[in-house]
Amino acid sequence: MQETKTLYRGRIFDLAKTKLKLPSGRTAWRETVVHPGSAAIIPELPGGRVILVKQFRYPTRQYLWEIPAGTLDDGEKPRACATREIEEETGYRAKKVTKLAEFYTCPGFCTEKIYLYQARDLVKTKTKLDEDEIMSQKIFTRNQIKQLLNQGKIVDAKSLIGLSLWLQISK
Repeated sequence: MQETKTLYRGRIFDLAKTKLKLPSGRTAWRETVVHPGSAAIIPELPGGRVILVKQFRYPTRQYLWEIPAGTLDDGEKPRACATREIEEETGYRAKKVTKLAEFYTCPGFCTEKIYLYQARDLVKTKTKLDEDEIMSQKIFTRNQIKQLLNQGKIVDAKSLIGLSLWLQISK
């Protein structure tokens, strides 16, 4: 037995309320943010440097340093989304893209899964950066990334996970 009602339809996500039977046999209602998924990418330059973008995130009321990422367009493959986002947010195209992980952002109430990639062999393009987002970018060394993480200056989950994995594999 499962009954789902859509409570809200938005541009990026929907909100659903579902009546379901739990594994225990009990019936319960669950509210779920239904999200199409996202892709994030770590743009690595020669010498173990990484490009981060600084974006204003309204829910936090602050600017955050993040790895480039974006929501999957309808029917878009995660790798295609990641390569699109790196170019839109940094002005670089990646010749080599490697999948690192995939994870749910908040599995207690949200369906969003992020597909995480690493980009290497970057080539500067003439692409105009995405103007819909308030952002700047900066290149950080491996040691600077460690400092940002140790000082708690990277606070969004995808960047914490991505940069921590990157530090482990890019030794």
